[in-house]
Amino acid sequence: MRYRRKGIAFLCLLVVTLKKSGAVQIFQQEVFFMLTLQQWRCGEIVLADPAAPRCVDTGIQMICQAPSGREIIREAFWDGDDTFRIRFAPTELGEWKYTITGLADGSREGHLTCIPYDGQLPLYQHGFLKVGPKGRYLCHADNTPFFWLGDTHWHFAIAERWDESNDPRFDSQFRAIVDRRVQQKFNVYQCNFHCEATEPDKYFLRTEQGLVPNVDFLQQDLDKKISYLADQGFCIAAGFSWAFSAFAPDAMKYYKTAVRYLIARYGAYPMIWTLAGETGGYSASGRKGLLDFWREIAKEVERLDTYHHLQTAHYTNERPFADYYQDEDWFDFTLNQAGHGDYPIDARHYQAHRKTHSGKPFIESESLYEQVLTLEPNGRRRATPAMLRRVAYLSIQSGGCGYTYGAQGMWHIQWDESDGRSPLGFGSYPPWYKGIDFPGAGQMTIMRDFYESVGWQHLTPLPRQCFDLSANGAVVVTFSDEDLVALFVPAITADEEMQTVVAYFSETCRYETVFRTLTQPCYKASWFDPATGSYTLLDNAIVPQDGCWTSPVKPSDGDAILLLQALE
Repeated sequence: MRYRRKGIAFLCLLVVTLKKSGAVQIFQQEVFFMLTLQQWRCGEIVLADPAAPRCVDTGIQMICQAPSGREIIREAFWDGDDTFRIRFAPTELGEWKYTITGLADGSREGHLTCIPYDGQLPLYQHGFLKVGPKGRYLCHADNTPFFWLGDTHWHFAIAERWDESNDPRFDSQFRAIVDRRVQQKFNVYQCNFHCEATEPDKYFLRTEQGLVPNVDFLQQDLDKKISYLADQGFCIAAGFSWAFSAFAPDAMKYYKTAVRYLIARYGAYPMIWTLAGETGGYSASGRKGLLDFWREIAKEVERLDTYHHLQTAHYTNERPFADYYQDEDWFDFTLNQAGHGDYPIDARHYQAHRKTHSGKPFIESESLYEQVLTLEPNGRRRATPAMLRRVAYLSIQSGGCGYTYGAQGMWHIQWDESDGRSPLGFGSYPPWYKGIDFPGAGQMTIMRDFYESVGWQHLTPLPRQCFDLSANGAVVVTFSDEDLVALFVPAITADEEMQTVVAYFSETCRYETVFRTLTQPCYKASWFDPATGSYTLLDNAIVPQDGCWTSPVKPSDGDAILLLQALE
C-alpha cells in the first residue's frame, strides 16, 4: 500500500503474477486481507495476467459487498502489456468482502477495510451525489445539500494541455484552470470526453480484432486530468460524445464499447454522466432517431455503473425548454441550455418548466458564456458579466439548484490569440490565459456564497399573488403586457415560514414592490450587490402591516437583491 500523493486516499497495489500461480496464492491472501481504503476515494488494484484479452471486455471483474449487503461490481480494464486495473471507491465504512473473477487460474476472495476520509474536501466528507428531497435539489450521500457551480470545458480531454503552458504564470494550462476554479469555489467540471465515432479519435485503435484502448493517451493524459480533478474535489460532469456521432456507421456498437471502457476506467471517480452534447439535435426529422439512440446508451450506462452516479442529458437550446427523457427512470435531473441570445431568456421559461417537471432538479448549464458573441433580434454583442448574472439568478430564483458558468476562450479552449474567425459563429476567442481572468467567474463565487449563507435549499419561488408592483403614483397601462411585466417584476423566493425572503431585481426592474404575505412580525432588510458581494442595510426593523410591506426602488441602475430576514 502507498499514497498516490499527499492528502489523497490510499492507492492499494496488488500484483498478481499468474505465471507462478502456486507461489502467488499466499501472497494474494496476505495482501487482499490488508487492503484499506478511505471512504469515497478511488483506490486501485493492479493485476498482471498474461492470459487475459487485451481489449475492452477483459472478462475480469471485482464483486464488492458492503457491510450493508449492497453490491458494487467493477470491471477490470486493460492498461498495456500484461497489466489490468480495477478502480474502486468504497461507499460504506467497515469491512467489505470481495471476489475477483475471470483470472486465468480462478477467482480470488478477500476483504478490505473502509476507513473515514481524513481530508477537507466536502465531496469526500459527504459522499457522491444523489437527488435530494422532493426532487428540489441535489445532495450528497449523507443528505448534505449540494449547490452546483460548474465551469464549462467541452474539450478538456482532447485539447486542454496537461504539461504545457504559454503563460509564464503557470506550468500547466490544465492545472492552472482547475486551480483557479478551485479558488473560486467551483465544484463541477462540465466537460465532454469527445469520444467521437464520426472521426478518428484518441481513445481506441481500430484493429482486426476490434477496438483496442489507446493506453498511451489514456495513461499520459486523460488519467492525469481525471485524477487531478477528483483530487481537487470536483464532480466531473462528462458527456461521452456529441449527439450527431450517432449517425456514424456502427455507432451503436462503438458507443456501447466506449461507454463500457470509460465506466470501467473512470466510474469509481465522482462522475456525473451527461450522455451527449445537444442530445436531441436540431432537426425535427432526425430527433426521434437521436433520442432513441442515446436512450439505448443511457440504459447501458445505468446497467454498467453500479454506483448509479447521477445521469442526465445535455439539452438542446429551444423554447419552451426541452423536456425529453423527463419521465424515464435513468434520467435524474435537468441540464438545460438557454443558449447564447438566439432566444429571449426570462423567468417565465424557467417557471413553466419547473411547474411541469417539479420532480427533477433543474440546472441551467449553458447560457451566455462570458464574452461570447450573442445573436439577438437587435444585433450582436459580447455577453457581459451582468447578462450572465441575470440568467444565473433568474434560473435559481425560479427553482434551479445551481448554475454552470462558461467563458469565451475556455469552453472551446483557445491556446493563443485568435485570428478572428469562429467556426461556430460565436465570435473570436481570446486565449485561455485571458479567459481565466474574466470577472464573471468571481461573481459566480459571490452567488454561491450568498445562496449558501441564506439556506438556499429551503427557498422556493413565490407565486405572483404574493407580491405586486407599485408605480408610486405613475399611470402604468403596460402592466397588462406580459412581456413588459416579465421585464419589470423581480424574481422572489422564500422559505416556508417566510423567515427569509430573497428578491432578485434585474437591471430592468425599476419599480417598487409590494410584498403581501409576510408572516413574521419584524424583518431586517438589506440590499445585496451581486457584482461585488457587498451588503447595504436598508432597515433593521421593518414591521409589515397586515402582512404587507412596500420596498423602495433598488439603489442602482444595475441588478440587486433585496434580502428580508426575520428578527427574533
